[in-house]
Amino acid sequence: MALRIATSTKVIALAAAVLTAVAIGMAVASSLDPHQYFYYRPEDRSRWTYDSASVLLACLFMLVAATIATAALIAPWPRLLALRCTLALLLLVPWGMFSTQFVLHAPGYVFIHHLWLLFIILVVLLAGLGSLVRYVALAIRGRSGNAI
Repeated sequence: MALRIATSTKVIALAAAVLTAVAIGMAVASSLDPHQYFYYRPEDRSRWTYDSASVLLACLFMLVAATIATAALIAPWPRLLALRCTLALLLLVPWGMFSTQFVLHAPGYVFIHHLWLLFIILVVLLAGLGSLVRYVALAIRGRSGNAI
């Protein structure tokens, strides 16, 4: 059983790392395209400069969100996955509600950040709900055991 848990933890961590790297790569690639930015006049596009600090900040937020979600999915404590997911959602949902307010004329990498955050929130929410349903089903059957 311990080997199975260790293997599934490694798989979840590896999948999270790969998906995060792909999402950050998409954000960086989107940020390099001058056509992804809003300009009032077409001639303003010729004076475009790359704002690496904003792109780095968006990528950092994507990395932090993925770290929070991965920690919720693989942490050994608290034992109940639904509780870990609830704690993660207490951090991710307010950030999502705040950050997605700023979409008007936002560059493409900001939209990718929003989509990534929405994806992370949905994964954590579904994992937590699945754990809660399993826990309730076990409690109804009268079995003793914790949901993982």
